[in-house]
Amino acid sequence: MSEKAKVVEVQKNENVKDIVKSSPMQLIFFIAAGFTIALQVPFGKACYDFIVKAEANKPKDYEFPKITDFSLMLITTVVFTVIQYVCEYAFKGMIRPFIKKCASEKELDMRATKSAKYFYRFFYFFFAVSWGFSILINHPVMPRCMGGKGSLDLMWVDFPYTKHAP
Repeated sequence: MSEKAKVVEVQKNENVKDIVKSSPMQLIFFIAAGFTIALQVPFGKACYDFIVKAEANKPKDYEFPKITDFSLMLITTVVFTVIQYVCEYAFKGMIRPFIKKCASEKELDMRATKSAKYFYRFFYFFFAVSWGFSILINHPVMPRCMGGKGSLDLMWVDFPYTKHAP
């Protein structure tokens, strides 16, 4: 398909009717997307009702999670994003000499950037999984087959007021 034909195709598919005409499979997608969005209403209502009922019946010493608990998540998101970009910039220069010869400098730069990204991801996920495992290893629901001392049968004990891992 030529470049001009692609531009005409994009301009033609500006509304839903044109998109469905060009590819009938898109109609199935739109129906599935609408169905998924419509299911959010009764699911959201059921979750709200459950939380209201659970909070009314909670034990005196149980503290329900609050929206402010997400503040730590937001801070760590910013910190890890900054660390990611710094590491990618640093790793890019270190990885560049080890990349095979490329046709252009642009391709070499693209490969170095991609490699640096995956290098960072390796370390991030390695440490995230290690840290999560160290927290859960002594938790009562960590089964023996995964290195713990507990059982999955204990998962629903005290539900919904279970004691959280530190």
